[in-house]
Amino acid sequence: MMSHGKCQIRKKRLLITGVLLVGITLAVFWFLGVRIEHIRSFVPYLFGSPALSAEETAELHSWLKENAVHLNSNEAGSGFDDMQPLKAVVGEARIVSLGEAAHHNRTFSQAKHRMVEFLVDEMGFTVFAIEATFSGALELNDYVLGGDGDPRRAVGALAYPAWIIESILDMVIWMREYNSTREKKVKFYGFDFRPPMVSAKAVHNHLRKTNGTNDYDKLLSNMMNPWTAHRFRHSLKEEDSRAKEEIERLITYLEDKKPVLNQKTASEQKILEHEQWSLVVQHARVLLQYVEFWGLMSNRSKATDFRDKSMAENVRWIVDYEKGAKIILWAANPHVMATPGSGCMGEYLRRTYGNDMVVFGLMSSGRSAGPSPDNTDQGYGAPGGSVETVLTEAALDIAVVDLRSLPKGAVSKYFNAPRKTGSIYSVLPWAYDAILFIESTTRARLLKEGILAGATERLLAPSNLDFEELENGRPKDWRAQGGQSLLEFQTTGSHDQPYRGKACGMIRRVPGRPFGEPFGNIKQFIKASDFRGKEIQFAAAARVEEGIGYLWLSIDVRHAPTIFQQQTVTSDEWEKYRIAAEVPQDAFRITYGLAYVGRGAAFIDDVTIGNAIRF
Repeated sequence: MMSHGKCQIRKKRLLITGVLLVGITLAVFWFLGVRIEHIRSFVPYLFGSPALSAEETAELHSWLKENAVHLNSNEAGSGFDDMQPLKAVVGEARIVSLGEAAHHNRTFSQAKHRMVEFLVDEMGFTVFAIEATFSGALELNDYVLGGDGDPRRAVGALAYPAWIIESILDMVIWMREYNSTREKKVKFYGFDFRPPMVSAKAVHNHLRKTNGTNDYDKLLSNMMNPWTAHRFRHSLKEEDSRAKEEIERLITYLEDKKPVLNQKTASEQKILEHEQWSLVVQHARVLLQYVEFWGLMSNRSKATDFRDKSMAENVRWIVDYEKGAKIILWAANPHVMATPGSGCMGEYLRRTYGNDMVVFGLMSSGRSAGPSPDNTDQGYGAPGGSVETVLTEAALDIAVVDLRSLPKGAVSKYFNAPRKTGSIYSVLPWAYDAILFIESTTRARLLKEGILAGATERLLAPSNLDFEELENGRPKDWRAQGGQSLLEFQTTGSHDQPYRGKACGMIRRVPGRPFGEPFGNIKQFIKASDFRGKEIQFAAAARVEEGIGYLWLSIDVRHAPTIFQQQTVTSDEWEKYRIAAEVPQDAFRITYGLAYVGRGAAFIDDVTIGNAIRF
């Protein structure tokens, strides 16, 4: 039994320990950027979320109706009279982040377009940055600043199917028209690192222009080529490690060549050279991020965290590069949210910019306003008991709710505790400064059918190997590459000089100004069951007119790396090529086809798929 003296000592020690733990916890919260009024919501994380009584629910609904900023329309070009109260929400913030609960949502994109117009026209924002490829967005920036080209293909430079939609096209056209009549232009950036081809090309061109080293030509050639860059995701760890080390040396080399700049006496030419150098170094860092990301993909959680951290670094670079500019960020809610400890891009940015950044989370009840023009429904709904349901019950149609000055009582009790939003629980004021809620939404309209490739449908057996069967001008049972490739390449059947028979498969680059560096691809997927435990042989005739073709064979295996082999095609004369590979017992899908990189065309014909040898 413990003596009275020892008991008193133990109590003092526990008290001191408790005070220290509280102090450390507060210090951690302060470091992570958590506001004092949110600290009390730490307990509900451990013990659950407090429910509201009927009276408290009525109080919450009443407050939402009276204090939300009610908007009249989602449509851009609707004027700004109803949006004037948002000036108080944004305040003096230099960065405004616009999230969205789902991609491919037409209504979200329209509402955000309207927010962009308001922030530009009414609040002096001049930089727009989206969750898309850094290098490709710079090509789109050239278009919105007055460059030539097809606006649909310019949007394709963003590369991600999520953005190759009509509502993004509408916003890009608005930006270009706005810039044509304004001295102060709106610039367009991306802050993700995939794909990296244009960045590799920018670094390579800089080295040639400055008579720099050619030590990195092989690396940059592989990363400038969209097909070989695409293959980085399947490279071995040793290859990833070598590429990472080489890019790190490249960055060091470029940083050592930093132009000397005296801000007081520098000429315009010297300032321009410094800006160009800074941009090239950033391109090189994007290459490093790309290689590191795929090197981490064996652990998707680590890769995801790395991506968010890298996007935050790229945003910081944009902020520094665009000295003093006010910036709009556009991404998914899980990226912009600033919840401490989440590892989200928004958390990293909150640490840097604090209250100089305002984060809007976009949410919807999931109700569809009816079929969209492409006859598809939104396909998701808000779960019962979710925040979205509460906002719907409060009769909010299109409204903004500021979460930063919540009154005591039912409102604070509700929002300062973990609540379900979509499929996750979140303390909303930790994640967002404000919510933009839209009760009903519709799915986005794609710029071209097939942009979303969807599931890779497997055939029971190889089909139409001679390309004689065409459907709407396309080879039956063969698929084209989705996404940007559909805007930059035509994948059709050709009756012009086939290898055998009356037709062959063809991939042709669309004439006119190209945007980005995609690859064309014609491919077929089959089930692996008939080939397991055997050697599969893929043979085809192929040729190219300007550029490089790649006949390739890929075998997907459960819980194992993909087996991949290819043959390079460079001749403009028909030649026969063969690829063979062993098919493991755990293989489930076999894919084969012809990829093409270039400004001309590639052709494929007389395909054979067979097996012979057991191993």
